[in-house]
Amino acid sequence: MKPSVGKPFLTMREVARLLRVTTARAYQLCHCGAIPHVRRGRRVLIPSEAWQRWMNEETERAMAALTNRNGGER
Repeated sequence: MKPSVGKPFLTMREVARLLRVTTARAYQLCHCGAIPHVRRGRRVLIPSEAWQRWMNEETERAMAALTNRNGGER
């Protein structure tokens, strides 16, 4: 599930839904620095471009870990 085209920010609820975690867990991931985010007043928002970049990096990291675990085989 990709964020809407042209939408500059994702809400925490949207991120939680995309990650299939609770909203509280999404906030925890932002708080510990795992997910790039910005604060707008009291709101925590995730820039769409940063989200896409983060997801690509995490996917590559997971694939590399699987490849290494399987001895280079897929």
